[in-house]
Amino acid sequence: MIRHLLLGLLVAGSLGMPQIYAKEQTNTLTLSELLQKVEVQNPELQAKKTAIQTAQAKEKQAKVLPNPELELESENLYGSGEIQGLDSAETTLRFSEKLEWGGKRGARIKAAQLQTQAADLEFEIDKQVLFLTAFERYVVVISEGQRLAIAKDQQTLHKKFVETVKKQVQSGRLPQAEQERAEVHYLRSTFEIEKIEHEYKESLARLSMLYNETGHIPPLDVETLPIPSHNLTELKAHAKKFLTQNRSYQLLLIGQDQAKHQIQVEKSRGIQDPVLSAGVKKNNGSDTTSFVAGIGFPLALFDQNKGNIESVSFKAKEWDSIIQAEKNSILVTYEHTFHHAHLLQKEADLLSEKIIPKTKSIYQQVNKGYLQGKYAYLDVLNAQQDWIDAQETLVEVLGNYWKTVAQLEVILGHSLDHQLPQLFAQTKENTHD
Repeated sequence: MIRHLLLGLLVAGSLGMPQIYAKEQTNTLTLSELLQKVEVQNPELQAKKTAIQTAQAKEKQAKVLPNPELELESENLYGSGEIQGLDSAETTLRFSEKLEWGGKRGARIKAAQLQTQAADLEFEIDKQVLFLTAFERYVVVISEGQRLAIAKDQQTLHKKFVETVKKQVQSGRLPQAEQERAEVHYLRSTFEIEKIEHEYKESLARLSMLYNETGHIPPLDVETLPIPSHNLTELKAHAKKFLTQNRSYQLLLIGQDQAKHQIQVEKSRGIQDPVLSAGVKKNNGSDTTSFVAGIGFPLALFDQNKGNIESVSFKAKEWDSIIQAEKNSILVTYEHTFHHAHLLQKEADLLSEKIIPKTKSIYQQVNKGYLQGKYAYLDVLNAQQDWIDAQETLVEVLGNYWKTVAQLEVILGHSLDHQLPQLFAQTKENTHD
């Protein structure tokens, strides 16, 4: 039964069924191209631009002066005695305008400008977070592609081993059970490819939805996960004043400025605005025309806006503690992220330079020794699995390393679309053999 299944898989393999992407044209997608597509085509990011437009519209509105008032007033109309009808009517046409005192307009404009700055920065933060998500999914696609390559290499090894054992069985040097055991492991390696191909498709779909493409996504010809060659210490040396560039921290500082400025806004609202008026008065009884003028001052006997002033003053004091807490959190996160990246870099170097070459050499020695009767079949499987595990671990470590570096770049306030592609290119030659 196993031989019939194996024959079917061998035929399917020869027809390219396990390699479902082999005949399908691939699309090239570099990291720079990906981030450009996400910025232009992501629907959520495009929707968030409206927040900036809203703030700009409010800033424009804040500069507008209060509307004037035009008043028409008539008295001595249709009275009794000498003031019957309209003969004694007095008609006044008055134009009045509120004068904003206490810096109300300037305070209102500055508040709107601060809100526009906050909206701009919030959008940039959202964009960098989206870039970070896109990069992480891009790394997953690369990782799944490399896992698929490793799995196919493993399948090839199993296939060759089946052929070798088969010859040994035919010559009478090994029992039939050894061949069937090798065939079982070949079957498992073939099915493993099918599972990884499914995971690769899923990772492609999750990546492509970020630049608004769905449905069938052809395989991507993407960059490989490179082994880093840049010095993280140099990256840390550039981070002495990174809080001045960290966008989340800068957004908090704008929030603090808004809270402090709100005190000025409320104080200006506590100052009463006079109303200046001027007009023309027509007296029908004496057939005379005269000019009238006046100014009115609201009396701040009850409402001086003191409650609101105190409220925003207390709120402004809270921001010192909020900013200090966030500053501590950012500094701790930065140190942890940096050291985590450093450890991952060391692990990647250890795997690529020592562990993978050694496990490959061990497998080759054990495989050769098995045919000479020096090792058991289980020794071959263990040696092969150690080699495969080392390669898969390197893929995982590199993926985690680059995700961590991207997080570090965000903490440092760098734009991922500018910095990350350059770091991605500063790499050693990467092979997983």
